[in-house]
Amino acid sequence: MKTDLQTLRQVSEKLNQAPHVIDYVYVSRKLPSPLILSGMRLFTKEDIEALSDFFDTRNTEKESNKIHQKGG
Repeated sequence: MKTDLQTLRQVSEKLNQAPHVIDYVYVSRKLPSPLILSGMRLFTKEDIEALSDFFDTRNTEKESNKIHQKGG
């Protein structure tokens, strides 16, 4: 559950929206991206994982840069 909340926060930041404003629908099959239904954007599990991986990689690079800047 904690991982899901972290991912939700990261996705909402990427979309520049507050988490409570965005409705997420998880589906088990691949859908065309982006899919908008009744004004609501749907994210597949793969979409969420890809965004999560993007943020994990970016955060790792930021931490690495901080270490190098400090001379560590």
